[in-house]
Amino acid sequence: MFAVHLFLSFFSKLQEDPTKKVDRFMYAMHLHDDQLSDISARFQAEMKKGLSAESNAAAAVKMLPTHVHSTPDGSEKGQFLALDLGGSKFKVLQVKVREGTGVRGEGVEMEEKTYPIPEELLTGSGKELFDHVSESLKDFLHEKKISVEKKQPLALTFSFPCEQSALNQGLLLNWSKNFRARGVQGKDVVQALRGAVNRTGGMDVEVLAMVNDTVATMMTCGFDDRYCEVGLIVGSGTNACYMEELHHIDLVEGDEGRMCVNTEWGAFGDDGALNDYITEFDREQTPHDRLALLQVRSVLQQLGLDSTCDDSIIVKEVCGAVSHRAAQLCGAGLAAVVDKIRENRGLDHLDITVGVDGSLYKLHPHFSGVLQQTVNMLAPQCTVSFLPSEGGSGTGAALTAAVARKKLEK
Repeated sequence: MFAVHLFLSFFSKLQEDPTKKVDRFMYAMHLHDDQLSDISARFQAEMKKGLSAESNAAAAVKMLPTHVHSTPDGSEKGQFLALDLGGSKFKVLQVKVREGTGVRGEGVEMEEKTYPIPEELLTGSGKELFDHVSESLKDFLHEKKISVEKKQPLALTFSFPCEQSALNQGLLLNWSKNFRARGVQGKDVVQALRGAVNRTGGMDVEVLAMVNDTVATMMTCGFDDRYCEVGLIVGSGTNACYMEELHHIDLVEGDEGRMCVNTEWGAFGDDGALNDYITEFDREQTPHDRLALLQVRSVLQQLGLDSTCDDSIIVKEVCGAVSHRAAQLCGAGLAAVVDKIRENRGLDHLDITVGVDGSLYKLHPHFSGVLQQTVNMLAPQCTVSFLPSEGGSGTGAALTAAVARKKLEK
């Protein structure tokens, strides 16, 4: 459907003079190195604005504290339940964490089941939505023969903006994607889940942690790579988190140590900070795609459009230009993040790993390469490695709970 919307939006602009329209579009999509450097600097300024108590209220980039104080060190262990809620389907998992063996993926075992969320629950009441989640959890416990006689530690991946006052408390700021459930915004999501578990009955769970998908990705990859201190999502939406010095985060108490910050960078520019870079196509939310030429032509034919080979070439080139620009913009933001970490620590050079997840990053044939190239160019004092997440967000939530429980046991 991305190509469908893109073509219809773009094709409607080609009626008068196709050649000039294509040239104008392609020119608008092209970003020079100095422009990318400027965007990166603007984003770093927005990060500082979001971290400050004085300017946070007016900041578009909210820089939300997550109360995650450390990444895994490989010594975590235990058995955890996890819920991963963020789309039209959600997952229930049982995650067994063993002390790391040094071989990627060998320290974690998981069983999972995906449950659909009926369309009416996405826009119904929050009570009905969380009751459905709770009932699915109970179904999973019975199916996997997991004991309901003793308290089970549980972690929640909740991929929506939340203001957290603790690791297992968080007020929903606003729904996104196609979620619109009533009565949840401004309320504690963990409390909503606990209430549903109590109504369902027959379960004894303790919610230890709530994280979003960027944090979960960072934690999953951090279990295998101790240099991983950034989480990046590039899919139907994009966001990033990173480990910030605690004394830079005005919204929480304490000066010692670090805390993961959820940037919510998808809001960058919502306040007009990027107006001189916004094109008419951005305002129409022109999407990106990776379709090959034959696939493009097939889609156009399915639409009943009598397209020529030249039409298909134009659409493919436009899709390529949009995805290339998207990777550059993502790279500009990421360069700001890693360079801030380097400056925070007073280092001349920083080695760091970015845990990354999302269908666009993993499936697009060129996105990852352009992203890496852009970060290298804009943050030359940082050596940035990218580690695709293999465990999923639910695993990351469970690892967050494992880190938290280990800290409590000390």
